[in-house]
Amino acid sequence: MQDRYSLRFESGERAGEVVALTTARVTVGRKPGNTLQIAEASVSGSHAELVVEGSSVTVVDLGSTNGTRVGEEKVTERRLAHGDRVVFGSIALVFQDAQLADAAGSSAAGGLPDDDHDDVHSISAADLERSGKGSKVGLLVLLLVVLGGGGAAWFFLRGEGGGGRKQQPVVPVAGNLLASTYSFEGEESGWLDAEDAEAAFLQRPTAAKSGTQGMRAQLDGEERARLSSPVQRASVGRTLTARGSFDATDDAAGRLGIVFRFDGAEGHVPGEQIAWTAWSERDGGWTELEVSAAVPTGAASASVLVEARAAGGGTVDLDDVSLVESTGGVEPAVKHREFQGHLLGEPAQAFSISKANRFLVSDLRAEDPTDALRTIPLELVYEGEEFRVNLPGGANHLLSLRVEPASLEGGLASLGEGGRKTHGAQFERDDVEALLMGKGFDLTRLHFASPVRVESRPEGDGARVTIQLGAQRGAAIEVDFLAETAAARGLAEKARKAETENRMGDAFAAWRELRDVYPYDEALLAEAETSMARIAQAGLDALVEVGANVERARFFRLRDGYLACRAQAVVVGERYKGSVVETQALELVAEIDELASGLETDLAADEVRRLRGILTALEAS
Repeated sequence: MQDRYSLRFESGERAGEVVALTTARVTVGRKPGNTLQIAEASVSGSHAELVVEGSSVTVVDLGSTNGTRVGEEKVTERRLAHGDRVVFGSIALVFQDAQLADAAGSSAAGGLPDDDHDDVHSISAADLERSGKGSKVGLLVLLLVVLGGGGAAWFFLRGEGGGGRKQQPVVPVAGNLLASTYSFEGEESGWLDAEDAEAAFLQRPTAAKSGTQGMRAQLDGEERARLSSPVQRASVGRTLTARGSFDATDDAAGRLGIVFRFDGAEGHVPGEQIAWTAWSERDGGWTELEVSAAVPTGAASASVLVEARAAGGGTVDLDDVSLVESTGGVEPAVKHREFQGHLLGEPAQAFSISKANRFLVSDLRAEDPTDALRTIPLELVYEGEEFRVNLPGGANHLLSLRVEPASLEGGLASLGEGGRKTHGAQFERDDVEALLMGKGFDLTRLHFASPVRVESRPEGDGARVTIQLGAQRGAAIEVDFLAETAAARGLAEKARKAETENRMGDAFAAWRELRDVYPYDEALLAEAETSMARIAQAGLDALVEVGANVERARFFRLRDGYLACRAQAVVVGERYKGSVVETQALELVAEIDELASGLETDLAADEVRRLRGILTALEAS
């Protein structure tokens, strides 16, 4: 006996395949073990389930990443009707009820989405007569409805402008690396939706600019969707140009980017770099976006990345995406000795620093936390020994950057209130004045006009750092530390001399200044750390000896012993002034004063008791 309910694949590699719903509960997901396994990236591991109860079938979303839709509506639970188009991620299926298939005829199986055609109504002679008084086109449309059904009328209207978009022919793009899929006319083979996005791009006839198909992202609230093209080989010395057409509605917008990916030894793979366009116009009709980028050193592959995002819901249509390679690269935006600064995007929205064909810092970009659809261009200024990245005003910017493995293996450190602190890939710190990345000749320093909050998290083999700039309009990246190194050498000489003269406090202070203000020479920094530890230990050892004398004075109740210990502690504190030893010495002095005061009180009480004893003896005699 034929099963009553089934699903027919409308997209993907399984298009046309029919799957019967043979159990009361059918699970849908990408992972093995699901009743209906769909091995597609946009489908979550446990995506949804279909519950069959008597004469009804209900689809229930199981908290999937890309959501479940019936028609164009995103649902968490919906009772299905015969002919409903159900979409898991980006894979579309049609729900079929065998008992209604004959009654529904071929219209439900025609493959048109619910939102892409109107219901077909009966047409009377009066309708035909009224149509005849209008135009021949109107009469022809009505005849098409009668003879060919709603689908033919929809196609005619869409193609000739009767209330729909006028169909344009697909025009090939010379040298297009995405020629087989660029206008989305067939299956969108090789194009993948991001699993971590809340929405997905789906193939739609009404999303087409040319041909019969385009891609649409239906966004609710502040959702986003990302779609990646098939990956292409990238060659250094070449330039890639990506183009695409967007049509956004309501509070949604789209943008186009070229993603470069890198190879590397295990644990040392640089992160992706993306050259973005600006966000498209909202409710502005079809807009063509274009971005060009030279293939960065070390890049092994590239692809086109499309992003749709909403501030309050809307749709983004996409069509005619091309990627063309041309000869020649682009010179770095700035150079300083072996360091090179690179800008990516049109307008420039990301900045990276490389040295000797290795990226040290990449993907430095700004965001407006109050407006995700705001394009923030970067202005790069070269000021002798540092690169300054300027931002437009009017927002509390978040600055984000990636510390690449070549820098991360040298360590991270921050300067601010409390001096220099070293960090791993994950840390948080307030009131940071500068961030140090790497060491030695690969050291870079990001510094700010006023203190900021910095957060860092591991990202692949590197770290993603986010800086809350507030009202500041940029930051500076220093790569040349000749002046600072000279200052550090001067401080080192000062510290060594003070130590030989037994001015341990002055020596400690000089080493500490070198560490906290001029930590740019690796050898001098190591000497400072070692010397500070040695000086502090010597001072603490001296205080331990004073402490032993204090215990002797306490045991024998020696007033003069306390006074001698106090004088010793003061001398040690003065000798190590400005160090942790001075702090410990002052605490010991306070403790000695308290003990001495207590002894005075006890001695006074003893003397009172002695005198009272004498008085009592005299009175008794």
